[in-house]
Amino acid sequence: GRRDELVDALVRAQSALVQGRPSPAGATSAEDLAAALPVDATAVAYQTTRDEVLIFEVRAGAPTRVLRRPLGRIELARLVRDHRAEIHAGGAAVAPRALDEALLPDDLGLPRDGTLVVFPHGPLRDLPFATLGHGDGRLVEQVRIATAPSAQAFVTARRPGPRGSGAVVLGDPTGDLRGARDEARAVADLLPDAALLTGSQATAAAFEAAATTPALLPFAAPGVVDAA
Repeated sequence: GRRDELVDALVRAQSALVQGRPSPAGATSAEDLAAALPVDATAVAYQTTRDEVLIFEVRAGAPTRVLRRPLGRIELARLVRDHRAEIHAGGAAVAPRALDEALLPDDLGLPRDGTLVVFPHGPLRDLPFATLGHGDGRLVEQVRIATAPSAQAFVTARRPGPRGSGAVVLGDPTGDLRGARDEARAVADLLPDAALLTGSQATAAAFEAAATTPALLPFAAPGVVDAA
């Protein structure tokens, strides 16, 4: 019982840190997260420290586990930075073995042919997890990979019952993203009575006008990451 209390406190603290909250009060618990997971899914939340990586493994119907790997945040950031530089230079999109071993240890219960939900932290927010290897193959060939900014964001997003009705789809606001425009059209075709706004129609004013009424508000657009 005491162990379960400590694990739950660690998961709450991890969730709070990822969200930038001053304390874990009110943060999502391991029980909340497990209840929100699909039956074939495993959630893995990472916490990076000066000396090691903490890995929180949460699955429905199973005790939460905490694994520890000796890879400090500074070295982890260097590995991720070098890996991204190699990808941008056109190199093979295969993560270094050191990342595989630290982030996907052999005793991590990966869901074979299931879904892995990743909550990255610190330098891992810049890591494309699909490039990791596991066992004799690539992680992306073994599981479906999803990422979320925090456990609380994931649990909130899984709750049913969006307010409003219909859908407003916005895409290609800059007018030079053909793929985004095609994506927006494809999404709008799947949704009954969806309003499609692309190019010069996909403005901030159009978003503000639509934001409070539809049940769904999909975007197909460029994004900017604020690393701070």
